[in-house]
Amino acid sequence: MTTRPEHRDNTPADALGEAWELLDVLPRSAATPSMTATTLEMVAASAAGSGRPALSPTRRSPWSGIMLWVVPAAAVIGGLVLGYVLGRATAPIAERRPPGNVFQRLEALEEEQRVLRQREEMRQRLLRRRSEQPPPLIPPFSEGPPFPAER
Repeated sequence: MTTRPEHRDNTPADALGEAWELLDVLPRSAATPSMTATTLEMVAASAAGSGRPALSPTRRSPWSGIMLWVVPAAAVIGGLVLGYVLGRATAPIAERRPPGNVFQRLEALEEEQRVLRQREEMRQRLLRRRSEQPPPLIPPFSEGPPFPAER
């Protein structure tokens, strides 16, 4: 262990001094050459002012640029297709039917409108006829029975 100076400052680093000295007891690990090379490349790239470290030619893949966009795009498209298929599979049967010919539906709607117009015209004619007819005559009230008396 290393010896500590006798004077003590009441700083956070001084409070951690004993824990720091305990690290000397732990076994040391050796760094792999690839980690050292990567670290050196990152230091060189940051010193050169580049934001990204330069990869060595052995580590660069020709597909790395394509995979950067293809994999997320495939995931999004796959999700859309899966959602459509599951939505169609769980939809009620009436919604699964194709909409059919739009022109046939349009013709049916026009026919329905024509029938409704005819019904409305007939109802208006009946109302006019009833208003033109005189009200029915009600016989005046009589004190006797309306039927002949029995014998």
